[in-house]
Amino acid sequence: MRKNIVAALLAGMLCLGMPGGALLTVEAAETQQDAGTGSTESGSTGSGNTESGTTETGSTEAGSTEAGSTEAGKTGSGNTESGSTGTGNTETGSTGTGNTEAGSTGTGNTETGSTENGKTETGNKEKTDVQPDEDEGEEDDDDDEVDASENSVKITLSKKSLTLLPGDREKVTAKAENGEKITWASENKKIAKVSAKGYIYGKKAGSTVITASVEGSTVKVKVTVAKKMKGIDISRWQGTNIDWKKVAADDVHAVFLRATNGSNAKDTCFETNYKAARAVGLRVGCYHYSKANTVSAAKKEAKFLLKSIKGKKMDYPVALDLEDSVMLRGVTTKTRMQIIEAFQDAIEDAGYHFMFYTNLTWINNHLSHDDLAGENFWYARYTDQSKGSGYDGDCNLVMWQYGTGKVAGFSGVVDMNEIYQGFY
Repeated sequence: MRKNIVAALLAGMLCLGMPGGALLTVEAAETQQDAGTGSTESGSTGSGNTESGTTETGSTEAGSTEAGSTEAGKTGSGNTESGSTGTGNTETGSTGTGNTEAGSTGTGNTETGSTENGKTETGNKEKTDVQPDEDEGEEDDDDDEVDASENSVKITLSKKSLTLLPGDREKVTAKAENGEKITWASENKKIAKVSAKGYIYGKKAGSTVITASVEGSTVKVKVTVAKKMKGIDISRWQGTNIDWKKVAADDVHAVFLRATNGSNAKDTCFETNYKAARAVGLRVGCYHYSKANTVSAAKKEAKFLLKSIKGKKMDYPVALDLEDSVMLRGVTTKTRMQIIEAFQDAIEDAGYHFMFYTNLTWINNHLSHDDLAGENFWYARYTDQSKGSGYDGDCNLVMWQYGTGKVAGFSGVVDMNEIYQGFY
């Protein structure tokens, strides 16, 4: 019976001009349908994930038959269709007349190549129409989507927060675990900016965040730029028996040390207290107590001071203390201004910032306001701190010494100051 059917089909195809290769494929498909082995659908045989237990007897879809437009024996890689043989998920194979696809075989995400009149061509690959095998196709996607937590880089900061004054600068160190380059940024450059090396600069009062980043990992430094901070000034009268760690922990921003007195007296505690204050991270400034009554005496004092502080870093201006009565006896205001100018020139020529220190009486009666306009000024006026300094002149008010008080780390009282700006 089947032989008669095959013969009839052969005769019909010959009449239509169908090549013999197509007939052999149909006949092979029919023969496999009879064999029907458990794990196949419509005669498909292969290894891999198959849909098992279904045997269909050569489903044929009738369609419009056009000579020369029959595709048979399609071969390619991919999840297979229509009587497929190969690895991968297999689906039913339909054989039909007309525009027909039959016997396609393949692996992967590609569709079949067509055979027309015995000539084989490679078909176009179509990835979107095929669902990949769970064990093969989706594995690559998992490799591309790396978990951020597994790819994060550990960054260690020297400080997670800091407080600055406008004009202050402080370096924060950030280290990536494998030495990767750190990228720094500020969320608000008007309040604080940061350099490529991690130097943070206070610009104006406010709060912002500085970030240190590398390869998707980011850590933050909270930065507060304050309007004023606490400072102290000391000399040999406070000695060296000071717990500087307690001083630093008591919100002291900077300490000002007397370095020299007159033309030949170095403060006996200067060296020891300078090193100790630096060791706990305090900012340091210094001052010279002047007794100069001539310009030449001022130059001599400046030379002695610079020799005494040589090689030492000063975070704040070197201050000239103007309060000794020797500078009033027989000395005109003009000469006093020349003394200040000579001392200032020597200090600034040595690379330091300069400021002068004096009290309300001196600033109002013994100095020239016009000549001092814009100069850095450390103002001494003992009064209730809550009332403010009361200074409304044209000098640049850097500090106000408002009285004495207790600071952790000292056995007695020290001079207390409000500091309004930093220097870098």
